[in-house]
Amino acid sequence: LPSKLSRSDFDVVRLGAIRGKVKGPKDVAVDGIVIRMLPGDQYTTPDGEGNFCFYNMRAGAYTLAVDDKTLPEFGVLKQPGSVEVSVKVGGETIPVTFEFEIHKPEKRVRNVLEKK
Repeated sequence: LPSKLSRSDFDVVRLGAIRGKVKGPKDVAVDGIVIRMLPGDQYTTPDGEGNFCFYNMRAGAYTLAVDDKTLPEFGVLKQPGSVEVSVKVGGETIPVTFEFEIHKPEKRVRNVLEKK
């Protein structure tokens, strides 16, 4: 109420961060790849060099997963697409790395003009 004394109690919670990197072939853009955090529906994308971060994370266990649909054409992950990460209060988390390769399908060439 206006001009009345009120009281508010706040809890202060230390928060952490999860950092990582997406690595791919030299001339392939990585900034469109989506990294999702589970549980929940948070996601991020890496910068041009592949670095990404989730800030203001409470202590606990999380799963980071690469959205396969956002990999470049013919992109294939080198390792499983999800990683368990633990955020500890006041502690550093180990950076997460996702690496992918480009596997272009081989086109078969058929010689139709050769004499048999």
